[in-house]
Amino acid sequence: MKSIFILCFVLYNLFLFSQHKHSHYVGEEKRSIKALSDDDIKSLKEGEGMGLAKAAELNHYPGPKHVLEIADVLKITDEQKISIQAIYKMMNENAVRVGNEIISKEKELDSLFANNVIDEQALKTKTEEIGKLQGELRSVHLSAHIRSEEHTSELQ
Repeated sequence: MKSIFILCFVLYNLFLFSQHKHSHYVGEEKRSIKALSDDDIKSLKEGEGMGLAKAAELNHYPGPKHVLEIADVLKITDEQKISIQAIYKMMNENAVRVGNEIISKEKELDSLFANNVIDEQALKTKTEEIGKLQGELRSVHLSAHIRSEEHTSELQ
């Protein structure tokens, strides 16, 4: 009888242990918007690049922010500087606008899950809206790289 009890105890504990899986998302359940970290939200609100323009950056299409940061080294003219500043301003304004829209849509999606009212149609709609905005944000940044490159010479 004692051995049956021990066997049941061991099996029960093995069952409990097997049910306790470690999540890769430990602690993230406390986020205000589960899919976005505080850094993500900050970057979206500030119009930061977040690596969205790597295709341009790594193929010699400089971003306006980077051109302005090393303007002295590049020896850009006053006219070029004014043009690059305008490109940066427009890019940043558009990136902030789209970033805030992404935050809003992610919050809506999170709320649907949190309130247990998500269904397949709402999921499809929200994820398509978010995907479209993410593509738009990437385009905003990549476009600024193209326009910046047009205002600098190969030697710069």
